[in-house]
Amino acid sequence: MTVVQKMWVKREKVAKLTASEKKLLSILDKDSWLTFREMGRLLNISASTINYRISKLIRLGVLQRLSINVNLEKIGYNVAFVGINNIINENVSQVAEHISEDNNVLSVHRGIGRYSLLTKVCYKDFSELSDVLEKWKNDLGDVLMEVFLVTDIYKASAFPDFFPELDYKVYRQAYTKVSEKDQDMASREAKVDERDLKILTILDKDNWTRFKEIGEYVNLSANSVFFRIRKMVLNQIIKNFTIVIDPQKAGFTEVYLFIDTLRSQLNSFELASKLASDPNVVFVATGIGEYSVLARVLVEGPLRKLHRKVEELIKRKYTNIGIKYFIALDTYKNLALPDFFPEFTPRPPINYGKRYSA
Repeated sequence: MTVVQKMWVKREKVAKLTASEKKLLSILDKDSWLTFREMGRLLNISASTINYRISKLIRLGVLQRLSINVNLEKIGYNVAFVGINNIINENVSQVAEHISEDNNVLSVHRGIGRYSLLTKVCYKDFSELSDVLEKWKNDLGDVLMEVFLVTDIYKASAFPDFFPELDYKVYRQAYTKVSEKDQDMASREAKVDERDLKILTILDKDNWTRFKEIGEYVNLSANSVFFRIRKMVLNQIIKNFTIVIDPQKAGFTEVYLFIDTLRSQLNSFELASKLASDPNVVFVATGIGEYSVLARVLVEGPLRKLHRKVEELIKRKYTNIGIKYFIALDTYKNLALPDFFPEFTPRPPINYGKRYSA
């Protein structure tokens, strides 16, 4: 059985999400710190029904954890995507697991198409990135690598937007509405310290961890934890509180598009903006390398829908554009930032509903 056939067999076991469940995931993607009551008010259902549906999404494996969207540049990191080829098929899983152990690696996907593996790497400077890639070459042998250096991120979400009416910034005034004095103080304290990085790591692994619990891990009071988190929200280090999902179990195919606009007169920034406006495109970035634009698309249904979408968005309007595809089949690692606090182990996500049903 081919990997594509295995993928479709795996997807056949997935229950189709209802329209309400898709809206719920869209809400959680934009702001997973909303209370069950607030979510229920948005969807015209009770808080207990929200609790049940979140528990169901966890049981199905669709909702893996509650996390954060971090502006890595503001904590001193750049981002690159590295595609790896020329790996013996039997060794792909071993290579993926080996690379996942590197703290600079945020995500690792095995798939088909342009690459065998696609990784997302963070680095402080080019010297650090070069050291990481050199280490991989020494460890993995004769592999081929292509690097896409991200320059600007236009969109970063976890799930297609089935609830465009919701502006999470309006709803979460509890941790954003502050006096000018507090705003000025937060701006002056924009730099993060070791405790901030540990707090970010805990929120990445489980953003519903209570302030008191976080404080016990980092030796701070619950109030101090709250003010540190609010400071990082105000300074847009934390862009929003979001989720991590398994696209396949949600009934979507996860596809990365690597787009080359160098031989055309197309402005890559305009293309990135256009792609970002599509609800199924969940990540868009411009960058430097063999390609000019990278987009991550979650496609519901057959892959021919993706080809039609690409035709509509790009090929029919512009010429001399090269597009390469990478279809993610398995994910070995998926973090928002390096693990600055490996000692913290979150409780199973199935406890979310039990812990926060009130």
